[in-house]
Amino acid sequence: MLLRHLLFIALPLALVGCQSGPYGTQREATASEKHVFIQNARNELYDPFSIRNAELSTVITLDKGVNERRVVCARYDSKTKDGSYTGTETHLVTVNAKNIVTGSLVVPADEEPCSRLRYGPFPEAERLKG
Repeated sequence: MLLRHLLFIALPLALVGCQSGPYGTQREATASEKHVFIQNARNELYDPFSIRNAELSTVITLDKGVNERRVVCARYDSKTKDGSYTGTETHLVTVNAKNIVTGSLVVPADEEPCSRLRYGPFPEAERLKG
């Protein structure tokens, strides 16, 4: 009986520990953060209007205050110069407190932090207009 009570208390505590650090404070991207990500895609992709199968991650904050850095990732497929699709790639973008992109790169899908974030549909990226 005592073992059952210990498990009842220990299991939730262990699960909370799994979500420690910035991963425990994941939140949905705001409209402003989505806009920043889309603008970044327009500037960096060869054909941003060809984005398909887009998913956007939740957002985590790595630092607070003046040095605030938020991380958001997206997975999508887009065309290259020769018109072929790249296959789904994972893009990581860091944004500062003023919503200015401070870093952007393609990362392996199984690399942190993108691999530990939750994803949902990102239809706004698929509706880009020229």
